[in-house]
Amino acid sequence: MLQQVMPPIWSYDQLKSDVERSIEEFKDKRIAESHAGYVADFEHYRVHVANLLADSDNLRDLSSVVRRYFLDEDKRYALRYLASPFISDDDLKVLADVKLSAASFDSDAEVAERIAKVICASIDPWRFPWFYEDRLPTSDELQIAVVSSTAIIASSRSQTRRRSEAKDFQEQAIALALEDAGLQRVDRRVVRTPAQAPNVGEFCLESALGGHKADLIARLYDGRILAIEAKVSNSEVNSYKRVNHDTLAKVTGWLSQFGTQGVVSAAVLSGVFKVQNLIEAQEAGLSLFWSHDLGQLQEFIRRTR
Repeated sequence: MLQQVMPPIWSYDQLKSDVERSIEEFKDKRIAESHAGYVADFEHYRVHVANLLADSDNLRDLSSVVRRYFLDEDKRYALRYLASPFISDDDLKVLADVKLSAASFDSDAEVAERIAKVICASIDPWRFPWFYEDRLPTSDELQIAVVSSTAIIASSRSQTRRRSEAKDFQEQAIALALEDAGLQRVDRRVVRTPAQAPNVGEFCLESALGGHKADLIARLYDGRILAIEAKVSNSEVNSYKRVNHDTLAKVTGWLSQFGTQGVVSAAVLSGVFKVQNLIEAQEAGLSLFWSHDLGQLQEFIRRTR
């Protein structure tokens, strides 16, 4: 049996240096970030917001257009963001006792009224003052309502896209690094036992590993499973949740199911982190690597031959 090589254990000073570098790269990327996505979102959703106000007689007859806006994913943003704070899809479904389907409207004549009632109960009085004063809006009020509502939607959509794109970019960078280290990409799969994991020298993208999902699963040359979590964080508080809470819960599960000799749990980090939190995560059994230095991950993999 091949002797198992342990992943690197970083000192406080080493982690501090990498945290500082990661934060600097995060700042550089954020400052240089283009507004093109936000502008495109604004132009797209402004049409839906303006049309919703016009179609509903400036919110005086909201129930008459609920079906049309509720069943269209993009138009539903305009509907949900009338409220402050905005109402999530899940909340709206529960509060109005409705499903996201045309059948819900076809089988229940009161669905539209229930949705309108839920939204009208939370309409923003600052953006839509005329609604509470039972009058028509002025042209200035309409313009302010459209612009402010659209800005809220566009900001939310841009933030969601930013998080998604950052994670996707990081996972693809890790996958390329694994290929560069000699591993072959294979199909995703459900891994309940070691035999179902990728073969030695292979890896797959996000798949179920035991009772949790791993962003990437590889099989090291010594036979161990390498479970990799891609973690992008924009704050120390956020990083604690993502690493010390969410990821360590997975580590506990993987170690319980596959054992310390059967699995290596690792996180590839990018963004803002707190050194002490990383020390604690490392002591709990999580191996740490950085997006800005994937060579360390590659070196560990090569050493398991």
